[in-house]
Amino acid sequence: MASRMIKPSLYPRIFLIDPQWGLNTYPYYFGTIKEVIRAGIDVKIITDRIMSVTDLKKFGLVDNDILLFGYGWFGNEIFHKIEGLDNLKNLKICCFHKPFNNLDAKIKFVKEGNFSLLLSSTPQTVDFQNRTNIKTVLFPYACDHRIFGMKLRKKKKYDIGFSGALHNSAHYKNVEFSSADLRSRAQYKISKYFSGKKFFNGSDNIRARIRSTKSYAAVLEKSKMWLSTTGPMHDMSSRYFEVAGSSAICLTNTIPDEYASIFKDGENVIVFNEDCSNVLDKLAAALDDVNRLGEMSRYAQNEIMKNHTYEKRSWELLNLINELVG
Repeated sequence: MASRMIKPSLYPRIFLIDPQWGLNTYPYYFGTIKEVIRAGIDVKIITDRIMSVTDLKKFGLVDNDILLFGYGWFGNEIFHKIEGLDNLKNLKICCFHKPFNNLDAKIKFVKEGNFSLLLSSTPQTVDFQNRTNIKTVLFPYACDHRIFGMKLRKKKKYDIGFSGALHNSAHYKNVEFSSADLRSRAQYKISKYFSGKKFFNGSDNIRARIRSTKSYAAVLEKSKMWLSTTGPMHDMSSRYFEVAGSSAICLTNTIPDEYASIFKDGENVIVFNEDCSNVLDKLAAALDDVNRLGEMSRYAQNEIMKNHTYEKRSWELLNLINELVG
């Protein structure tokens, strides 16, 4: 790949502003930037509370450094104005994270800060770009190939699993929700009426459902299928990539158009109706066709490990930076 030929020394230093660095249990918060560091790029991680440009300059910020606001900046819900940010000559990139929470405030922050680029995993990039007048690109999550899919299991212990947050739609009254309480309803229906082997541990408390990333990865590897649903504003979590990377198949609701080139019904995911009316039929039919399900799982894992690891995302990020620097 051509981007791999670019020498790390040709990239400017990256200042990562992320108050959650090292504190968040979700791998996707840091997966890409860890691979950037492994590639030899100079990254300075700032977890301190930054109130002004003066605070940044105390850490040695110079004009050709890249400012990257990580997932934790908007993810912790305590983001605030940084005095003088709009006047900085530095290129500024923001992970436009969790837009379903405090969207107006987040739009105001990036507009007033004169950002150069927004990275969004939420498939509303055209809308965000129109509202901010800032270039916005779809930047999906990925799979950590150093954790997931490490053991290929010919025999799977579970027919289907689930360990996601239930996300009651009442918590998101002012945003477009993919389907009211869809996860809860799908989990309930499968738990009650499906007689196969299940691993179901839905909870809004992450520590109650995922004790460690490695234990979570092990369960995925033991599962034939995994219940995966889109979240608020139809965002697609890292779960989709981690499941496929573990040679399992996502049983999912409708795939957003911006992700249609990545996840395809009948190829690497199986799609059920938004009202859950056919979720049991889809599950049973997939499990009945053992050969086809096996083919799908092998294809899914190959595609993820080839095109959707955090190592791959790191090079995509560096190429975007290279384009901005010109």
